[in-house]
Amino acid sequence: MRLTNTLSILLALLGLILLGILVISGLSPARLDARDGEAVIQLTVERGLVLLPGDCLMMRWQVEGIREVYVNQQPQVGQGEQTVCIDEQAQPRLSVILTDGSQREYVQPVSILVSDPLFWGGLLALGAAGLLRLGWLVRVTGQVYRLTTGFIRRTQLIRRLALISLSVLVTLVVIDGVLRFYFTRFGSREDRIKYVYSLEEIRAENAVLIPLPYVNYAPSPDYPGHNRLGYRGPEITLPKPEGVYRIVALGGSTTYSSATSAEEAYPAQLQTVLRDQYGYSQVEVINGGFIGYSSWETLVNFQFRVLELEPDMIILYDSVNDIVPREQLSVDCFQGLNALRGLNGTKGFWVERDTPLSPSALYRFAAVNLGWMPNPLTLNSWFELPQAGCQNDALPVEERVARNSSAYFERNLRNTLVIAQANGVQPVLSTWAYYTDSARPVYWRAAVDENNQIIEALAAEQDVPLIDLAGELAVQADYWSADGIHMRPPGTLAQAAIYARFLAESGLIPAP
Repeated sequence: MRLTNTLSILLALLGLILLGILVISGLSPARLDARDGEAVIQLTVERGLVLLPGDCLMMRWQVEGIREVYVNQQPQVGQGEQTVCIDEQAQPRLSVILTDGSQREYVQPVSILVSDPLFWGGLLALGAAGLLRLGWLVRVTGQVYRLTTGFIRRTQLIRRLALISLSVLVTLVVIDGVLRFYFTRFGSREDRIKYVYSLEEIRAENAVLIPLPYVNYAPSPDYPGHNRLGYRGPEITLPKPEGVYRIVALGGSTTYSSATSAEEAYPAQLQTVLRDQYGYSQVEVINGGFIGYSSWETLVNFQFRVLELEPDMIILYDSVNDIVPREQLSVDCFQGLNALRGLNGTKGFWVERDTPLSPSALYRFAAVNLGWMPNPLTLNSWFELPQAGCQNDALPVEERVARNSSAYFERNLRNTLVIAQANGVQPVLSTWAYYTDSARPVYWRAAVDENNQIIEALAAEQDVPLIDLAGELAVQADYWSADGIHMRPPGTLAQAAIYARFLAESGLIPAP
């Protein structure tokens, strides 16, 4: 018996050591640092372990001295972060093209707990220790039983069943608490959504936007910095007060200004410059842009929401988000003979779900992974993608962009101009600027140039004022956030100054 006890203790210690090594090493951030000539590559993941295949975590990268960088075959800038869901094939993977044209691939492996030999070795050791202790317990129980009459009264049986039930309940509560602590403290954002967050907390993750008819989604009036009409900035008076000259800036996140506060976005800065430096005290500039808006959303947003604001002028600043569907949609989905033709197929429709979620992390862990309940991560998706019956392709992204033309961008922009002119609104076009010294794929640069050429041609064709921001904005690193697309406050101020000077010199705004 003494040997059995010693062996069970040793096996239990072995199991705990194996599991401890796995958990401690897996919960630490994993980082890969590499150099290749002038290239410097850093790839970091928030931890080196996930519980199950399909669990997601955040990867971050920073590269220098390279020509192009790709994550999951999608072009990226030299510094950024992205969620990656792990399985045996999908790992945090960075592909770079060096300045000499050669390609390198870097992978930071992430272990899957249920597939790791250490995990099963630790469980087997603990299981063997438990069986040895169980055998000892059975023998002791048999001796006790033989020493007694063997008669168990009904009350004693009930007490024992109650004790067993209580033990099981306490065990489940403890396991639930451990899982909740683990997912809250060490889990990724996706883990917390799947196993911890309530329905209200999941919705709060997207509090910046609300679903709306026709425009699909718009800024939420309840989000800090938004007004009650769902625009970024101060409240808007309707009807428009007499004597106010109202300008609405339209576009995506580069107009909304994701890298600045509402007061530092270019529309707010433009209003300040026009009032303080040029004396246009009657001018009001409204930020009508929003995250993810392309020319499709800009057109519909202007038609159904912005015209309600009684604008005197709109400034159009679209481009980069129109490149995304050209990159991501197959040729058939982008311009094939199917129901999706003419629409941005990367934007689906908002689905509101109201099914309450269990507060138990243990139940959700089991139910999600056994398929008993839908994955709560779907609640975090903005859109249910359209089912148009089109065929995917395996074309390289450069070829796909070349074959998916910019015709929709041109059409959407043209229609916005026509609607504005038909409603007595003065449209102003602006070329689109980015940090040209950042690492960007050749095809992406070509697509931006193509869009700017379309903007210039439409301005001439429709006799619309054009601000050449891409040509006038100085190439300064401090203007830009890490992605080279969204401007920081010095950049938005420079953009506002260029716009204000053009508007003042062109005489488009009446004297106060």
